[in-house]
Amino acid sequence: MSALLAAALAVPSIGVGYKFGGRAGIVLCLLIAIAGVVLLVRWGYPRLVGRLSDRSAHTLMLATLALLTVGLFVVYPLNQAHVFGAGNDEADGMNVAASNLLHGRYLYLGHTWAGNPIVPWPGSVFLAVPFVLLGNSAYQVVFWLGTLYLVLDWYLERRAAAALALIWSIIVLSPIFLDYFWSGSDVVAAAMFVTAFSIITVKTGQQASRWHLVAAGLLGVALSSRANFALAYPAVMIALYRARGIMPAVVSASTTVISFSLVTLPFLVASPANFTPLTSRTLMLQAVASTAPTLVVGLSLAAIVVVILVGRSWDWLANASLILAVPIAAVLVLTFQTRGFGAFNWYPDYGITYEFFAAILAWKLILQKSEVPRRVTAPQTEPAIAAYSRE
Repeated sequence: MSALLAAALAVPSIGVGYKFGGRAGIVLCLLIAIAGVVLLVRWGYPRLVGRLSDRSAHTLMLATLALLTVGLFVVYPLNQAHVFGAGNDEADGMNVAASNLLHGRYLYLGHTWAGNPIVPWPGSVFLAVPFVLLGNSAYQVVFWLGTLYLVLDWYLERRAAAALALIWSIIVLSPIFLDYFWSGSDVVAAAMFVTAFSIITVKTGQQASRWHLVAAGLLGVALSSRANFALAYPAVMIALYRARGIMPAVVSASTTVISFSLVTLPFLVASPANFTPLTSRTLMLQAVASTAPTLVVGLSLAAIVVVILVGRSWDWLANASLILAVPIAAVLVLTFQTRGFGAFNWYPDYGITYEFFAAILAWKLILQKSEVPRRVTAPQTEPAIAAYSRE
């Protein structure tokens, strides 16, 4: 399971490694993740859980968010000023779309400062509006990271130290996370809130919570963020079917689909030709290969069919990770055929879309195999460490 966690953290970041160090950078990125995970599992987490109460973990998470926010205020302006190269215009695209929405205009009028079309789907634009009103959609990454931490604490059965350890691992061992985070990218924001709402939807469904349909509706809004995120929904529905049966799963799915449609279809139907989240991505794939759009769609559907047929006994996080990874792998292979290692300059970065699902799966499995106490209410030292070491 440690290998799975290392892969979940490192593979999405190999583009960053290649950008700064070529092939050696890729190897270094992988080695750092492997070493970091080994240290975390065998030394770091046992000591952390043995000494850290839930309140202390929450305090450390607040300190982490404060530090990352300072970094955002420092790095984001430098990114927009092209200090680190071409810069990242994704937050600007979100700002333009949200401004259009607030002024009653069609979402996809205009371009980013780099001249690129606006690509976030409508659901993510609605979710970004409060932050645009505060000054910049880039601020949303801080909020969604804090939200993901709270959801993880709940999902891992109130293991605040475990949630904190996983968040720290992503920050430290996955360079692509900070690359996107300090760019204020809507991609990493969407990756976090899609993961969070998916977890809430599955767990409230399993618990037959009265809040489940609210969670399912919010998930529908969240899935309207980038086209590939919607691919993860079959994994959620299978988990609900296994937990509650066919009718509750259908009711939940209907709620999600209706919510997704209400925020998406008005803009798609109003002007299909100008719905740049689809048109621009189709053109981008066609630039890789003329058959790329058809191939990516076909392989994605095949992955969904495989999950439905043979993945019903798998953990739903594994199913979601697999489905989201397939189209990225397909594009990477196609690009590698024409551009060689130059393909690593871009496409692996989209691994951030499945990174959280895969990392949470791996971390959950590691925790299940360990003997570390679930919750610490008073400081402990050697007993917790010794119990963990016996594994």
